Amino acid sequence: MGAATREWAQAPRLRRAPSVLLDRGDTRLVLPVRVGSWASGLDIVWVLVWAVVEVALLAALIRSAQVGGDAGGLAPPFGWLLGFFLLMSAAGVFLLWRLQWLLLGREVIELLPGRLRLQRRALWKNRGEEISLERIHDVRTGQVHEDPVYPSWGRRFVGKGGSCVVLQLADGQQRFIGRGLDDDDALRVAEAIQRHRTAEASARAA
Repeated sequence: MGAATREWAQAPRLRRAPSVLLDRGDTRLVLPVRVGSWASGLDIVWVLVWAVVEVALLAALIRSAQVGGDAGGLAPPFGWLLGFFLLMSAAGVFLLWRLQWLLLGREVIELLPGRLRLQRRALWKNRGEEISLERIHDVRTGQVHEDPVYPSWGRRFVGKGGSCVVLQLADGQQRFIGRGLDDDDALRVAEAIQRHRTAEASARAA
């Protein structure tokens, strides 16, 4: 398995930065988010707009509180300002969460003895999911039938390609890896997982 995976890692690079990386002795596949600079730039613009509005609302809240909640004239009531401020704060949390995924996000597939571990990471690292190789009935590439660029609602996609890797489980369930990968990258990930399955099956049969 190791030799086969090393051959795959040395394949010719794509025209852009590779979206599949190997480390830890060929036992871990890393799929960094690759959505293009315009998508990240658009999110940065939205974050800046949100920050300006948030500061303006905070200043208005402070002024309203200083005059006892009634600024007079056409100034909105303190309660309205507070509600809008909280709503904008929630929107800002979502924008920042999405931006850190676009800039730092990655899917990680660890090829472990007898199982796979699937995780998504950015500034955080979730617990992920471990899948026994015996549960996997088939590994193949599939097509993404959704907009993989915008809106991607946070961490759903890792790129703007039209492919992904599909794990067909024995109980009929499916797991999707690398939504938005290019066709070549999705095929490479699927082949690496399949090689791991084959090597593990051979080791058990020996």
